[in-house]
Amino acid sequence: MGSILFDFLTESLLFQERNLHDSYSGIAEADLLRALQEYRQFCISNQDELVAEAVRGDKCFTLFPGMHPVPLQVLKQSALYVERYVLTDPLFMLTRVGHSTEQELRSHFGGMRKEVDRQEVARAVLTLKALAPMVASDYVKYLPVSLLFEAPEQLPIYYSENRFKDVFRTDVLSFFHEQATVEPFRRDGAGWVSDPTASLSSSIMVGFGDDGHEMLHQLFEQEVKEVSDATRTITSILTLPDSPPTPDLYKAWVEQSINRTAISFLRQLSTELALSARLGASYVCFSDFRRNFLDRFSPATMDTPQHTAKAIINVDLPFIDEIDTESLMKLRIDDGENFQIFRRELEKQMWDLRHEQDLQRLRHKAEKIMHDLSSVQHGLLTQKLKQFQNNAVIQYATLGATVLVSQQYLPGLVAALGLGFKLRNDYDAALRSNPAYFLWKARRSSA
Repeated sequence: MGSILFDFLTESLLFQERNLHDSYSGIAEADLLRALQEYRQFCISNQDELVAEAVRGDKCFTLFPGMHPVPLQVLKQSALYVERYVLTDPLFMLTRVGHSTEQELRSHFGGMRKEVDRQEVARAVLTLKALAPMVASDYVKYLPVSLLFEAPEQLPIYYSENRFKDVFRTDVLSFFHEQATVEPFRRDGAGWVSDPTASLSSSIMVGFGDDGHEMLHQLFEQEVKEVSDATRTITSILTLPDSPPTPDLYKAWVEQSINRTAISFLRQLSTELALSARLGASYVCFSDFRRNFLDRFSPATMDTPQHTAKAIINVDLPFIDEIDTESLMKLRIDDGENFQIFRRELEKQMWDLRHEQDLQRLRHKAEKIMHDLSSVQHGLLTQKLKQFQNNAVIQYATLGATVLVSQQYLPGLVAALGLGFKLRNDYDAALRSNPAYFLWKARRSSA
């Protein structure tokens, strides 16, 4: 149980509380960079073992959200049903130092500073620490997924005579253009800022709805200085124009930028889906755009665990906020059999909702099921337990009084006491067989 990543980090200055307290302000730049590079090399050198940790050879129900971060609230709520999550390592994403050309381009847009962003590193480490109980109980596993999407050392040059329109089917291309958002930017001192009012600009951000997959595009003017067929290299000078492009050029450039962003989106999505298949996990997306794209162009039959997970992720369970992560993980381990009973009952009830296509109605119906299990059944179990405890107190009080009267009743009392224990064991077994028992224990943990 646990992870070799956390074993490594325990000995790293990155995990030391005294350094986290002030976001590593007392650590020299060179030492912090060295610690990050050591962690990077450890992750890269142990990729196979990290994947093996995530898979573990078992067939438990696993979710993989790709590069998308999963909020703690969702992880805690999912813990009532999902057996494992495989997440992108947020710290590994900060360990890459780009090559000189990439750094210069990014610093031009204010997107990369040459020094370490100490606060960002601290936030990533605090995220890892917050989920340590989930990692220790094998509920969460981390992989350096961002390694698959790092830019190559040599920046590629792309060219298309028709602005990359021939990459897509017509219906797919239309879908991306209908959903695309184009945000103009303008220069502000040394960097660039959003300028929604601009009708023309040489810098734009392209994205798709709520997906979060965005690309910044800059329209440079290029002067080719030398072309070498022998070395297959080109030397050119890129300059920023002093004035915005003409309307026709801007329109064509925006079209090409949307197509290029769509290609990037599809490459990331296909890579994430391939990794999900390798992990034996169900792919989960948290954006409406991505879900709509998959439903439209790559529909898949959803099985019982996937449908149940989709429903429970979208319900509202306020009491989950009151349960600390360590208690919730301990409950899953100590009451593993009850956890599986609860999962089977959820699958049974949620499966009846499989034909519901409207997400809002599905969420409402799923919340009613969870309300019944977590509130109504919780109340009934509490009432039954109180009734048993009251009866037990009366029974044992009577037996105790009898013992004080005479020793001759001792054999009968022992038999009666044994019967009392049997009744309690039978009652406990019946209680645990109730699907709401696991949630009942969860709510007691928050009390």
